[in-house]
Amino acid sequence: MQLRPRNSRNDGVRLFDLGFAAEPPQLVDAERGLTNVVQVADATYEVDATIFDAHDQRLVRSGVVLARRSFGGHPTEWYLDAPDWAPWLPVDASSTSEEMPDQFRDAVVAFMRRAELAESAQLHCRRRTWHLRDDQRAVLARLSDDQVTVRRGQLVTGRYREVTLTPVAATAQQMSWLAENLTAVGAARVPAFPSLAERLGAPATGPSDLPAVADWNDTTPAPAFVQALWAGRLRELLGADLALRSGLSTNTSKLVSVLRRLRREIRGLAPVLDAEWVADSDAALARVTAAITEAAEAPDSQDYLGVIDRIVVAARAVQVSNAEQTAGELARALVANSLKDSRKSVDNLSPDAPQEAWDAAVGRVESLVDACAIADLLPLTRDRRFTRRAVRMADRLAAASDPQLAALRDSVPTLTPEQAFAAGRDYQRRKLAQNKARADLLAQWPKWRRKLVVS
Repeated sequence: MQLRPRNSRNDGVRLFDLGFAAEPPQLVDAERGLTNVVQVADATYEVDATIFDAHDQRLVRSGVVLARRSFGGHPTEWYLDAPDWAPWLPVDASSTSEEMPDQFRDAVVAFMRRAELAESAQLHCRRRTWHLRDDQRAVLARLSDDQVTVRRGQLVTGRYREVTLTPVAATAQQMSWLAENLTAVGAARVPAFPSLAERLGAPATGPSDLPAVADWNDTTPAPAFVQALWAGRLRELLGADLALRSGLSTNTSKLVSVLRRLRREIRGLAPVLDAEWVADSDAALARVTAAITEAAEAPDSQDYLGVIDRIVVAARAVQVSNAEQTAGELARALVANSLKDSRKSVDNLSPDAPQEAWDAAVGRVESLVDACAIADLLPLTRDRRFTRRAVRMADRLAAASDPQLAALRDSVPTLTPEQAFAAGRDYQRRKLAQNKARADLLAQWPKWRRKLVVS
């Protein structure tokens, strides 16, 4: 039994939705060359399948079917089918292991995230198959009849019947006559059978947690742009994750790259997003990215799965404060405001300014770089030269602060007198070098300031 309908490549195949308890149609007419019907033993059987999913059917909603099934008289097997996610996930894969195979369980981690994997529905299918033959015993057509009962727990939630009529050597007239007889007993011809999600019903029929990625441009409404952006990053994140789990990739560099880009874009859009969500997401992405950078396999920490959950929620329910703007207007406003804050912050610096002031200036210019990351996504708003200048300015500001100074100062109480003396000399040398670097930077700032203009 296939848990998802597969359309035959035979253009003459006809599919019918038939009442569960409908009477059998007339299939024999000697005058039309259809002399007898023979049941095909090896294609007649019963199948029981248990679907495993989260309570909200997030696997099925995303096009992933994980099940345990048994054919009458044959050993039970595990089944995983995810054609929409090939080649990362398998298509129509099975395993006869007693317990769920580790590769199956691992394959759905990113889809399940922090939800519990459990039995969610049971299907029982009775399949009967016949050969329709002529008086020379040649097979003219093949008819398959699937009667399926769907249960959740002990409650029957649905019954359906699918009939497939496949020509082998039948003429068009013979096929039309058979189709008419099926229609006479209540069958309705359909272009394709409903999906498993449609057969299971709510919540399986709900939208996927992984929405399709829409195109955008400068005139796209800001909320639609942000939603498409999160949907795109979510797809990239799942792709990088699944590549690791499937063995198509052997390092985490792609996954780390997507996480870093996502973090930058969240920070770039921070002025129009919920401040608490931005802060929590930024902290989580920082932790997760640092942990994955040091790993060699796909992560499955709760922190990492929580990040995916955050983006799933954001992609499905976008909240943007400036909803009336277009994407281009939003991006230009983000860059203009960040540029204004950056200039003011650096204007107020001096070589002797407290470290907090320099750190604040670095943060302001990094926010400008983040805003540029948003603008660079839009063809008309993009200004690569301005972005490069902003990046260089952020690098120069960061280089004007020696991170060893604070560590040296804080270590003095734990040192011997001799060590403290040496640390003091090192501190003084580093402090003088830092002051010079800052003085040189500020001397060049007026020139850089004039160039740091959006064209």
